[in-house]
Amino acid sequence: MRKFETGRGDVENDGEIEHGVALKIAREINSKSKFVQPDMNEFFRYINLGKNISRTDKTAKMIIDPKAEREQLQARMAKAAELEEKWKQTTSPFEKEVKEISDAVEVAILEMIEQYSCLGDNVHGSKTSKYDDFCNNTDAYGEIYDESAEFSDEDEARWDPVVVGFGFDITTNKDKLHDKLDRNLGKIRNRQERAHLDNFISTKKEEAKEDQDEEETPVPVLTGFMEIVPIIIALESKHAKEFILFFSQLKEAFRKNSEANTTPELRHTKPQRSAELQAIKNKFKNHPIKRLMVNQIYMQINGYIHELDPDNEKDSAYLEKIDKLKDVVEKAFDDCRDVPDNSDWENDLMTKRIKEKMLKAN
Repeated sequence: MRKFETGRGDVENDGEIEHGVALKIAREINSKSKFVQPDMNEFFRYINLGKNISRTDKTAKMIIDPKAEREQLQARMAKAAELEEKWKQTTSPFEKEVKEISDAVEVAILEMIEQYSCLGDNVHGSKTSKYDDFCNNTDAYGEIYDESAEFSDEDEARWDPVVVGFGFDITTNKDKLHDKLDRNLGKIRNRQERAHLDNFISTKKEEAKEDQDEEETPVPVLTGFMEIVPIIIALESKHAKEFILFFSQLKEAFRKNSEANTTPELRHTKPQRSAELQAIKNKFKNHPIKRLMVNQIYMQINGYIHELDPDNEKDSAYLEKIDKLKDVVEKAFDDCRDVPDNSDWENDLMTKRIKEKMLKAN
């Protein structure tokens, strides 16, 4: 019998954390996460600032009519609320709990991307809006851009990152996973409307103006429509639970280290707690999920490449995005050399099913 311990007396059996324990951990992670869905009301501010930009081709830059854009945003907010309510009414209590665990996995992976550069220094992660979650089936995204790149309102400079749209899945249902992969393949083949976000918010912020109020929220260089490369990250239930448990242990190590720094009677424990924190940070940075995630992304983008025609103008432009993503993933592969071998994670059933599906698609 293998046991897992969170430091709070939680005990597990037979290699998989009990559902109730995992749910408790997930709720704690989700409640404290800095990664939250953006308030769609914030988009009204971006529209008023002229920041909602829609691109219809590689070089176009078009400011949508503010009045029409506000009306469209109101309709999207209503649609998202309607779909959320429908989901609540039609989803079983157990499925809702599984979603909470999946959300915690999402938070932990976003932190790996943002704080530990598991996909490279130029990839930045964020959650999508409620509309893009329910209507565009995208939970979060990674934005790939050159840190030195600039954006200017005064010319026709076009902020053109490569954006990866992530869907996180811990289902063990083969048909459901394959349906999601089929949906993404359909979006890849659709030259008229590729996979996209309607309420994208760039993680790149504008430089503050000299006369800007210091308390004013930084404005993203771009919001609105954004074409994406859709990717599913899927885990077996046991691995999802194991991963969020480890993430909770990382957060507990941060808490203890902070406690030693701020509590006089605990300062003598600071060297030990600091060393423990550094050790678990290193393990988290090189957790087996990193190799799993890179493998799954690589399988999917290779499948997409076979679906596109380089001699077609629209496909060629989209292939450029995928090629940039492939470069990022290949570098991440090289960085996985520090990830310890773990046959249990490398044989994750969901990875096998993604490989099976993408090979059939080709």
